[in-house]
Amino acid sequence: MEFRLLGPVEVWADGSRVDVGAARALSVLVVLLVDLNRDVAPDRLLSEVWGDETGAAVGALHSCVYRLRRVLDGAEAGTGAGAAVERGSHGYRLTADPEDVDLFRFQRLAASGREALSGGDCLTAVATLRSALALWRGDPFTGVDLPCVRQHAAELTELRLAVTEQCLAAELSLGRHDAVVSELETLTEQYPLRERYWELRLSALAGAGRQAEALASYRQLYRLLDKELGIEPSVSVRRLHEQILGGLGDPASLDDHVPRQLPADLSWFVGRKAALTELDVLLSSIRVAVVAGAAGVGKTTLTLNWAHGVASRFPDGQLYVNLRGFDPSGQPLSSDAAVRGFLHALGVRSEVLPADSHAQLALYRSLTAERRLLVVVDNALSSSHAAPLLPAGPSCRAVVTSRTQLASLVTASGAHPLALEVLEPDEARDLLRQRLDVPDSPVLDRIVSSCGRLPLALAIVAARAAITPHRPLSLLASQLSDAGPTLDAFSTGELDTDLRAVFRWSYDYLAAPAARAFRLLSVHPGASFGIDTAASLLGEPIAESRRLLDDLTRVHLLEERADARYAFHDLLRVYATELADADSARADAFRRLLDHYLHSGHCAGTLISPAFADLPPPPPVPGVVVTEPTDADSALDWYLTEHDNLVRIIEVAAERGFDAHTWRMTHDAMFHFDRRHLWADAERCLRLSLPAAEADGHLVGWGRTHSNLARTCLQVDKTDEVPHHVARAVELLEAAGSPEWAGFAEWHLTHLCLTRSDYVGGLAYARSVLERFERAGHALGIGRSYTTIAHFQALLGNHAEALATGMKAVRLTRANDDDNGSAHALDRLGFIYLKTGDFALSKKHLRASLELFRKLRNVRNEAAVLERLGDTHEAADEAGKAQRHWQEALTLRRRLDGLTASPE
Repeated sequence: MEFRLLGPVEVWADGSRVDVGAARALSVLVVLLVDLNRDVAPDRLLSEVWGDETGAAVGALHSCVYRLRRVLDGAEAGTGAGAAVERGSHGYRLTADPEDVDLFRFQRLAASGREALSGGDCLTAVATLRSALALWRGDPFTGVDLPCVRQHAAELTELRLAVTEQCLAAELSLGRHDAVVSELETLTEQYPLRERYWELRLSALAGAGRQAEALASYRQLYRLLDKELGIEPSVSVRRLHEQILGGLGDPASLDDHVPRQLPADLSWFVGRKAALTELDVLLSSIRVAVVAGAAGVGKTTLTLNWAHGVASRFPDGQLYVNLRGFDPSGQPLSSDAAVRGFLHALGVRSEVLPADSHAQLALYRSLTAERRLLVVVDNALSSSHAAPLLPAGPSCRAVVTSRTQLASLVTASGAHPLALEVLEPDEARDLLRQRLDVPDSPVLDRIVSSCGRLPLALAIVAARAAITPHRPLSLLASQLSDAGPTLDAFSTGELDTDLRAVFRWSYDYLAAPAARAFRLLSVHPGASFGIDTAASLLGEPIAESRRLLDDLTRVHLLEERADARYAFHDLLRVYATELADADSARADAFRRLLDHYLHSGHCAGTLISPAFADLPPPPPVPGVVVTEPTDADSALDWYLTEHDNLVRIIEVAAERGFDAHTWRMTHDAMFHFDRRHLWADAERCLRLSLPAAEADGHLVGWGRTHSNLARTCLQVDKTDEVPHHVARAVELLEAAGSPEWAGFAEWHLTHLCLTRSDYVGGLAYARSVLERFERAGHALGIGRSYTTIAHFQALLGNHAEALATGMKAVRLTRANDDDNGSAHALDRLGFIYLKTGDFALSKKHLRASLELFRKLRNVRNEAAVLERLGDTHEAADEAGKAQRHWQEALTLRRRLDGLTASPE
């Protein structure tokens, strides 16, 4: 007897199809087949097949089982034997040979083919994988629509697509390029956003000597992704395209971006054998595990130890993030920020990152759909906090740690729950013996008892004992047992061991300056901080601050990360925060922290865009160390590193009434938000800055905040708010005697018109902006306004007027020594000449624009002008030159993506 699930659900015997009967009977059969040779509880059958009608369905279930038995044992239609429905100890069980079920036969053949592929036997792999794919007759489980099989169907379909990819890749490695081109063209039509099929298609066409078609396919993919997702093709596809353009050889030689983000493993890890074995379920069919337990119980340590042990099984890399779900600051790392960090780790640069968080999440799922990745999501607050970070691919695995059980993740995502308890007594003693290199003794039992067998507490004790070897362990054990409980349980209710005695013991060991540092560093609300920030919090010089940080890291009260930044463990931050609350120096430390970020951000903003960072803050209070980047690149790097901290500090500044700091920090960060497309964070900060600037009574700051919010609303699809913010900005800036900034505010209305394809309105606003700049005598604004006017004239088809206006823009920007404005004006002129068909003048002006952008080291615009030059040469039937310019643009894009180490 044969059961077919990979398509319409059918049962066959002796070459004939068997009539199973009613739809409910077929549904019961499918549920039993999915769990072949395993008991399925009657309650589950009733719930999954009859849903809410279970109360009246018991008799119907018995009827379905009776009919299935008759069908399978040949009582009806004389069919043969080989399968049976039996009653087991826990429910009904369908017993059959898995080879009689096409689903399990497909899985076996797919695994066998993959094994042959990993062993380098491509011929056997192709034959086996083709046999597996031949079993498919359509969508799995067609004719049976049950919630319990929908997820299974989706996973099977994904596996089928992955097997198809592997089969086709193996065929390409055998040189069968021509043979698979047609199939790949069909697949890219059926699954247009699955980039791996496009990559194989490009490889097949290039390998078959059809480079022109390969390049055309790339352009087709590029336009598709830009239209549908607003992104460029992945790094590997762009590399392949560049190779095809340059004829650099076999595309298979390209390397992918492989992240290795796991923090270092601990050399003194002990015990946890049962938990490690339980995590090994991830190496089979389970895709997600949830490690839950009390704070300090060792969830992260266990997970990282296991992850390092299996890392080699995930050749596409390992991702790691600490979500800070139970952070004393009350501000976890958002899922959006974590997704953004993962995308950077996977090779997506900020310049091509989608602005919308939903598009970023879709991109993350696309990038993980076809890889074999291990993802560790540490310290999640809730199921919804962690769920967006789970990878999409069937070959990926994820481990989530949390202080809560994450029941929804277990229920909805099928995650395997692992409840982690404190160490066993012998494991705790082993930890101390290994860390301290001492023999077993009753003293160790006393220490273990005082620490409640909590791994974090034991680690702190061991560190203290190791750095004070002259003190007998018996004395340390007495100090622990005599201290008494002084650390309250966490509000989650998961921590049943009082840690304050352990932390007080370590804290009391510190010299007074280090103890003060421990308290004041907890004032920082972010996840990590650098030495300049620490020095500002402490009000000490860099050298002294570094010494104090070394004192804290030695006793594990502070962690020094590989990137030379420092971080608290969440439990230690709680304790330090409690101590800081009673410290009168806390307020002064927070003020120094605000001034550090305010002045460091202003220094960075001045380097990024000096014309717009023209509102210097008041001098900092004494003790502040200002981070001073040396150039625009290092300034952008500072903002990128401090981004999450800065957003949180702006929020806290607003909460505590530091109005000037709130709007000034946001104002100086705007070009960072713009360059990195971090518009959601920009909006949050700007909405906090509006009342802050008003309360501060700074009309220019208030007006510019409205202006910046108008620009941000254009990016976050809240265009209905733009006119209001522009009107308020213009009103305030004119009242403040800043008509030129009122002009820059009204300029946002031209962009609003562009989004609405209202070129007539856009032209009117551009002329109004010009009048404002002319009244203000603002030469830079006048020159740039003519560029905008020319752009709208060209969009309206008024090419003659556009040319005249564009030429004037070039003259004025050159007279103003405004290289940036001139570069844009020349670029617009080149675009207009291209539209009129005057390719010679188009190339002339585009080359002039290109020269200026190179002088300005504006690589993004340099690449854009090179692409336009390529378009112009293509329109002039100069294909060779067009390809050279496009390839040069690709090289620049490659540098922007961080694929070479050469400086801009």
